[in-house]
Amino acid sequence: MAWERIAHTALSSTSDTIDTGTFTARKNMKIFVFTSGANTETQIRFNSDANQNYCSVREADGGAESSFTDQTMSKNNSTGGGSSMTTCFTSAIIYNIADQPKSAFIQQISTEETGSGTAPRRSQGCLKWENTSAQITSIQVVNNASGDFAAGSYITVWGAKEEATADTITVSGFTAKKHLKAQMFANGTGGTINCNMTFNNDTNNNYVIRESINGGTDSTNHTQANTDNLTGTVTGNISAIVNIANESSKEKLFISDGIECATGAGSSPDRKDMVGKWTGSAQITTIKANNGGSGSYAEGSELIVWGSDGAADTIVTGALEDIVGGFIFEETNTGKHYIWNATTSTWTEIV
Repeated sequence: MAWERIAHTALSSTSDTIDTGTFTARKNMKIFVFTSGANTETQIRFNSDANQNYCSVREADGGAESSFTDQTMSKNNSTGGGSSMTTCFTSAIIYNIADQPKSAFIQQISTEETGSGTAPRRSQGCLKWENTSAQITSIQVVNNASGDFAAGSYITVWGAKEEATADTITVSGFTAKKHLKAQMFANGTGGTINCNMTFNNDTNNNYVIRESINGGTDSTNHTQANTDNLTGTVTGNISAIVNIANESSKEKLFISDGIECATGAGSSPDRKDMVGKWTGSAQITTIKANNGGSGSYAEGSELIVWGSDGAADTIVTGALEDIVGGFIFEETNTGKHYIWNATTSTWTEIV
């Protein structure tokens, strides 16, 4: 799990509160809190809620557990705000789902004397914030004793990076080639997925197709806003390979082989064979893969476009139009093989 800092607040002067301000909610978060100041007791609140919506279990210095209900703050402190306390460090892991109570595991260490003559105090325990309507988007560190947090006291909040999802994958602005191959693969999340494609952002009724599913009888669709679904709709993963004749000033013909696989080994994959055309006259330089299912494409789904004018092949992925060093090209009419030197931009025949 990768973490990134989403909030940090440090006091520039004494105060009884350290407030993160509003941050973008994450399902999994962790916080570090450092406070200093005599007669202080470090507690936390979420979203400025000071009502009796907190309950916790705390074990202090290895002793028996204590339970706290209907509290207005966390109550996971390691001290009672003793007058000689100098510094305190708190860490917490927080589970932050909107429609569930928010739970946290909290550990705290505090020092009541300077030097090495007195052992630090500690506490550990669990906290629940009884809110099932919103995620945590701000955290307040509050002093529950008579002193003040000193300048330099701070809170830092990290959020776990969440898996990216999308309903469109685009490869745009590539150099036009007479022959294109678009390869699309997607895992689904949150429901069903499928895939249609559009060329050069054209969503007018300029597509027509003929298709067969699992070797069945052909069916046709005319005046479509896209290529129609190249795969079926499934909870699982999909793949399609589309070969395109991309001649300038001519209608663009394509052949597609699509497959969808339901999650698990209990169902055989389904295939869809399709031919079609896009009536646009300009050469294709942008291809979009679009999801029409109830879910989304999960992180790791991809669209790769290959292009050739019948000479040296190039790989086109977004803005990348350079052949990878060591790429081997076979000349189909002679059977000769050539290897690409990316440093010198030359082909060398393999003897």
